[in-house]
Amino acid sequence: MCKHILITEFNYDTDLNIIKDFATRTHDNDGFGAIIRTKTNELMTIKSLSLASFYVDLTSILLCYEVSQVVVHHRTSTNGTGIEYAHPFEFKGNYLTHNGVVTVKGTHEVKTKNDSEALLHHLIKTEYETETIQGYFSCFVLNELTTTIVVDDTAPIYTDNRVYCSHALDGLTKIALQKIVIDLNNARVMTPIIVTKSSYGSDKSYLSLGHSYDYRSDYSFNTPDYGAYYDDDNNVNDFFQLITTSEENELFHFRTATDLKLSIKDIGASLGMRLTKKDIKKIMKYFYFERTA
Repeated sequence: MCKHILITEFNYDTDLNIIKDFATRTHDNDGFGAIIRTKTNELMTIKSLSLASFYVDLTSILLCYEVSQVVVHHRTSTNGTGIEYAHPFEFKGNYLTHNGVVTVKGTHEVKTKNDSEALLHHLIKTEYETETIQGYFSCFVLNELTTTIVVDDTAPIYTDNRVYCSHALDGLTKIALQKIVIDLNNARVMTPIIVTKSSYGSDKSYLSLGHSYDYRSDYSFNTPDYGAYYDDDNNVNDFFQLITTSEENELFHFRTATDLKLSIKDIGASLGMRLTKKDIKKIMKYFYFERTA
């Protein structure tokens, strides 16, 4: 899925490791982008289709400037591809990164067919009206005065009130249905938001929410392998629902049980899941069964 992280009150010595942790857990490769706010309140952006060059450029900026905030975004495409579809998007001095799939009301003069760009136009024009947005979303929007986080109850964001991330990194807890505005003095104003439930985007949820397969309401996957292995343990099935294809392929390549177990535990933690020993044993059985079948 698209994943993004916002770090406020940025400290290079400690927060570079947080960005590294975020990057190692993220396998989206359809575009990379960043928003950097310097301590003199200059906003800079980076976009790239190359993971390596993106992090070379980002590290160079973080070394050369005194930075107060950083947003990093990795994209999995649910519509177009190319550098113009990489986040962030800009509209009237506002820069947005987004995870989710949405449709918004009205006609907007956007440069791409990306729903994220239309979402930015909608949020700015309506002063962050969310009730008419169809689909699901979490987004970060930066301008010269404020940083705004908007998150519904589907697209995940975890936080310790300084770091906001799509992954459940250590020490972060999940938030939902909130708009958080941070001013230049790092003062925060939090208000609840209203969303209207809809099925819009559900056909692409396995991409934007990290699902490995097309998940159906009857708990059957669009694949013969796991469908035959279905278990009535919700934790086990949720794990297979949420892991990405890249993560699943990675698990198949571990040669020792110890490495496989540690990786399953790490992925589970990144998804905010509390896997029991029984859960892990069942998940391991699946990967070993598929290797020897």
